[in-house]
Amino acid sequence: MERAGAIELLRRLRPHVGRIAFDPNVRLALWESAQAAAATIEAVLAIADITLPSTEDAALLLGVDDPIEQINRLQAAGVREIALTLGAGGCLVSDGGVCTRMPAPQAASIVDTSGAGDAFNGAYLAARLRGATAVESTESGLLIGSRVITHVGAIVPMSVSHPSE
Repeated sequence: MERAGAIELLRRLRPHVGRIAFDPNVRLALWESAQAAAATIEAVLAIADITLPSTEDAALLLGVDDPIEQINRLQAAGVREIALTLGAGGCLVSDGGVCTRMPAPQAASIVDTSGAGDAFNGAYLAARLRGATAVESTESGLLIGSRVITHVGAIVPMSVSHPSE
C-alpha cells in the first residue's frame, strides 16, 4: 500500500477505533528525502492521539533541538498526548497541554541502548491500556528502558522486564 493510501486508511478508521499511537522513528536513509519523511510523518501526526518520539527524531522532523519547542510543535500538529524521550535525561510527557519532566531512573550500567525506545513505548502503551495516567505510563516506560540498557541487544531476558519472576 502506498503512503497516501495508508494515511487515508488511518483517517477512515479513526472514528471506529480507540486511540491511535504513533512512534515516528525517523530514519532518513529510508526516505527519498527529508521533506518526504516530514510530510508523511506530519500527516500521520495529524491523525494520532499519542506520539512517542525521541528528541532526536523530533529534531529531524521539526528542525528544532529544544525539547519544549518540540512538544509545542507536536501539540500544534494536533497531538494531544506526547511522550518525548530524552535519553539519559528522562522524558517530557504532555497530556492535554500539561507538560511534566520525568527523570530517568539510574541504570546499574549502560551496556547497549538498542531496544530501549521500543521497550519504553511498549511499557508506556501497556500501562495506558491498563488505565494508568500518562505520567504513570511514563514511569513504567522509563523503568523498563533503564533495565533494557543494562543488557546487550534489543532482546533481553524475561527477568529484565519482570524481575520478580
